[in-house]
Amino acid sequence: MGHGTIRGKCGVRNVSNLVFESRDEWDEEYCYCAVGGGCRFYFYCDRVEFRFPADDGQANLALRFVDANQDIDIQLDDEHQVTYKEVWNGIDLIFSGNDEQLKYDVVVYPGACIDDICLRYEGGDTVSVDMNGDLFVHTHLGILREGKPVSYQWTEEGRKVIATQFQQNPDETIGFHIEQGAYDPSAVIVIDPVVFYSTYLGGSGVDEATSVV
Repeated sequence: MGHGTIRGKCGVRNVSNLVFESRDEWDEEYCYCAVGGGCRFYFYCDRVEFRFPADDGQANLALRFVDANQDIDIQLDDEHQVTYKEVWNGIDLIFSGNDEQLKYDVVVYPGACIDDICLRYEGGDTVSVDMNGDLFVHTHLGILREGKPVSYQWTEEGRKVIATQFQQNPDETIGFHIEQGAYDPSAVIVIDPVVFYSTYLGGSGVDEATSVV
């Protein structure tokens, strides 16, 4: 597939299969918008919204940053990605296009606490994690899937992969769990990849969703 065009406060650039636009072209209070895979993604200061076409108009789903800092710096940079700086102390979120999907990485800097990462899906019915470690957001239109996260750090021997799991909390928020001692807290750790499937999947069961690759 070809490349889309990325437009924002930093000029015009190419990004794989997604089109990013600045808010100057729209009337809402968001910073950027990305289009791809039949979905629009809107980047606000405290959340990312997904807007899917539906028979009754439009279906909205939001990923909210819970207990986040108030003054978050949002940038569309030369790497064709939207970066939220210091969402939580010492933790950035980086959103980018990946084959018409919206992908995000969580970058945890030395001294930051992974337990501070707290996300909530709003607009869906239920959220579940299956036996494979994938996350599913169930809605009246179908299911949105996030693949099981993988974390890594760079060491003298190269990239070290660190086992990571979604952590589903009683208040329906989502975080990440890494065993204590499995990583070096004095080095940057990246939780990656976590991919949004940008179209709803038919049906209401997890079995259908797990067929997506």
